[in-house]
Amino acid sequence: MTPSRLRLLTRHPPRRRRHRRRTAASLDWYFTIGILTLTMLILVAPRPMVQQVADTVQRQLAAVPVPGNPFQAPPSRDRYARQLFTNLNAAGVRAIGHAEGNLTPAGAKTDLYWGHPDPANFKPNQGWCSDQGRGGGDAALADRKCLERVQQRLNLLVQDFQNAGLTPDLHLEAFVNLVDLYNQASPWVSRQFAQKYVQARSQGKRGETAMVWARVEAFRRRGQIDASGLIGICRREQRPVSDWDCVAQDQRRRTQAIARVLGRFGVGVKLRHPLPTGQLTQGFHATHQGVDWAAPLGTPIGAALGGEVVKAGWGTGEDVGLGNLVEIRHSAGVRTVYGHGDRVLVRPGQWVEAGEPILALGNTGNSTGPHLHFELYLDGRAVAPLKFLGGRSPS
Repeated sequence: MTPSRLRLLTRHPPRRRRHRRRTAASLDWYFTIGILTLTMLILVAPRPMVQQVADTVQRQLAAVPVPGNPFQAPPSRDRYARQLFTNLNAAGVRAIGHAEGNLTPAGAKTDLYWGHPDPANFKPNQGWCSDQGRGGGDAALADRKCLERVQQRLNLLVQDFQNAGLTPDLHLEAFVNLVDLYNQASPWVSRQFAQKYVQARSQGKRGETAMVWARVEAFRRRGQIDASGLIGICRREQRPVSDWDCVAQDQRRRTQAIARVLGRFGVGVKLRHPLPTGQLTQGFHATHQGVDWAAPLGTPIGAALGGEVVKAGWGTGEDVGLGNLVEIRHSAGVRTVYGHGDRVLVRPGQWVEAGEPILALGNTGNSTGPHLHFELYLDGRAVAPLKFLGGRSPS
């Protein structure tokens, strides 16, 4: 390689580096001039124009999607549960008032509401929750104090429920039973209920059976049922029952009272369509206490809610016109009836889950073509089912 060629090669890199430095310096200079110019424009521009520019920038920034925060709390799933205790006419308040014997299922005040001695500890009780004297003889004040006390406790009760892996809005009846235990017994007893309820369900218990078992077991402390007030009543009345059965009698009565009231409100009734492919042919009216859907013969019909099969077979009495039918008893005083089936796929006493096939669509009984006749009962009253398909929030 010639000396002149070697000099050219050794000089070339420094010239490129100097060029890059000049380019970077030029960019820095232009950037500085731009910032100064923009600042001067903002200072001399009219205030409305500045505000307009700021608003435009803010709108553009707001439109930029923000990545989800993995540490952000999930959406609340306890809204409906809390609505049950928003005021004195709410379903949860009425349910507990009925369990105490102070309100009728319709919410009317009984004689006990105005004042009675507690059968366990003989303290004076008033108001919807049997206030143990907190109202000082004023029933209206007792009502308000009871409601405030429950509302102040709701956050902790919801947390206990969720810690047990339960979603309040999906187990509304169980949640009201939890609040009722807090009102009837003690904070300690109520805090045991959620875990006991999960345990009951893991053992295959469902509905009222699971609820009562969990309520009784919530009283268990150091291996014994610690419910001296209730057990004392049984002994004074000389009932020939064990301590467990004594407490269970009271807890079953309360559970049934709660279900009776929640059923009137339609609380937690979220029907799964029993025949999604069916065509509605007749609605609910005074002389037709259900709805009809037509579909091909043999189409599977699913349970609208989980529950216990109480009837399965040919209808009798007033149900004889329904031909082959299935009747299911659900929680919270809810019943569903499915008629005109071709084949019955379940048996009485069987527990079925929502969507589980229970009947093959048919044309039996007083029927003019293959279809399903579907009825919904809340606390013994036939109601229009269509408005409960997809769910309804509690009143």
